[in-house]
Amino acid sequence: MRAIGTFTLRVADTWYTISWMFAKVSRKNRAKTSILYKGLSNITGIYHFPAKSFSTTMKQQALKKFHFDLPSNRNYGLIKVDNSGSVNSAKNNNDFYTFDKNQFSVKIPLVAVIFPDPKNISYFCKNYRQDVFNCERLTNIVKLCTNKEDSEKKQILKGVLLKEEIDDVSKAEALLSPETYKFLQENNCTFKPYEYHLDYDFWKVEEVLCKLLPPGLNSAESIPSSYTSTGHIAHVNLRSEYKPYGEVIGQVILDKNQPKVQLVVDKLDSINSKFRTFDMKILACTADMDKQISNDLNSIFEVTHKESNCFFKFDFSKVYWNSRLHTEHERLIEQAFQKGELVGDVFAGVGPFSVPAGKKQVFVMSNDLNPYSFKYMQENITVNKVSDFVKPLNLDGVEFIQNCIPILNDYRKSHTDARIKILKKIPNNKKKDTNNAGKKANVVEELIDIPKFYHHFVMNLPDTAITFLHNFIGIYTKHFDPDNLPENFQLPYVHVHCFEKYLPEEAATITDHEVHSRIHQRVLQELDLINDKQHVLPLDKLKFHLVRKVAPTKPMYCVSFQLPQKVVFG
Repeated sequence: MRAIGTFTLRVADTWYTISWMFAKVSRKNRAKTSILYKGLSNITGIYHFPAKSFSTTMKQQALKKFHFDLPSNRNYGLIKVDNSGSVNSAKNNNDFYTFDKNQFSVKIPLVAVIFPDPKNISYFCKNYRQDVFNCERLTNIVKLCTNKEDSEKKQILKGVLLKEEIDDVSKAEALLSPETYKFLQENNCTFKPYEYHLDYDFWKVEEVLCKLLPPGLNSAESIPSSYTSTGHIAHVNLRSEYKPYGEVIGQVILDKNQPKVQLVVDKLDSINSKFRTFDMKILACTADMDKQISNDLNSIFEVTHKESNCFFKFDFSKVYWNSRLHTEHERLIEQAFQKGELVGDVFAGVGPFSVPAGKKQVFVMSNDLNPYSFKYMQENITVNKVSDFVKPLNLDGVEFIQNCIPILNDYRKSHTDARIKILKKIPNNKKKDTNNAGKKANVVEELIDIPKFYHHFVMNLPDTAITFLHNFIGIYTKHFDPDNLPENFQLPYVHVHCFEKYLPEEAATITDHEVHSRIHQRVLQELDLINDKQHVLPLDKLKFHLVRKVAPTKPMYCVSFQLPQKVVFG
């Protein structure tokens, strides 16, 4: 029994996705089918689309015209798809969610005009565009074979397709403007029938899902066609009403984005674990990935992802990674961190801040509590050749902050004269000095001092990062004399990521200033400055950058400020 199509059926106010099977069902076996309907010959139709329907709304018109074409002389069973269970592997579930891709095949009858002089093609398309075929993603200049009988005498010519209303050569003179028809006659043009064949590959994700999803869920505005790409994995976050159709959605996303995407997963719950990971469900995967699941399910989640000219390897199911934050990573690295400075990355993950910063020759104490993040962070530091600048650590955030200076001192002691030596290539200027042509670039040594203090701390743990701020109180007390500070000493900047959720009823009236003020109060509370009469950290000393809106009433910010001397020596 092979599924060759799907449609939706309403039973007791509930929509079900139905697969119809091209197999005869005898009377004695009808009771075994989940749903059985008589008179299936009523569900018939043909794949015919008049050319006039392919206007600017061609795609929408076509999708509305699809019908099932079932023979009327057989009894057919309808098998209800079981949407209730949570399936963690697509391997045993794909059969129930297959659909007939042939139902998306469309033929568009058109007419092409052939110019004896090909130079007239561009002129015609530019000056008579009102009579030229115009459809998104379809070209109006096509290749035509002028002689099918004798393959050796075939000539491949270019033709220009006329507007979609002209679906037969006999209609050309009547439907073309007089000016257009006159121009074609004067240039001895000939007309030739042409047929566009559109198949499943032509349609976009949202266009296919518009056909496959039930009414109420198939509006263009709400269809879940977007995803976050991480290596070969496409990650969707389906709303509850779309989860019963997750496998169909996943399969379409997979089909339309291969070979880049090989696996589609859906997040089953919010991020609430100790290491910011979440449970996920496999919606669709390639055949090769399916075989890999049989051998080792965990291995399919190991990805290699490129960001900021660095390669990151990690297990997507065991570490936290959000590709949507790539612009935030680049913003801080490019705008805040300078060569030779020292950064403390408190919640570093697999290194999206640390590793690119290391390439910029910024020193980073890169820390994360998750042992899997630490493992992949070490690999990424090595692969991207930033070991001279990035030190991986596997500590709790509290422990790292409170011991940041001893950690730095140990790192400085592990290097001769507390500096690193790098080799710097100076290329020859071959254009100005022909004597240097063919010579290798000069290599010189450059010594970079490891700083004695931190210039920045990054705290990318938006759920709870602010609650770690109190650990900065007194971090310099035992290590620096405020009256005898190192040369070029500066107080560190903290870049703390956080959410500031507000009530839906506040959405229409709340201002940015109010949101910023709330975050400011949280920061003061954690730094024990809420009753500070000296006002060492006023609101205007905080810089707020809106990273993204996780939800309409849940913005994510990066708040940057310089730690007051009163705090670090408190």
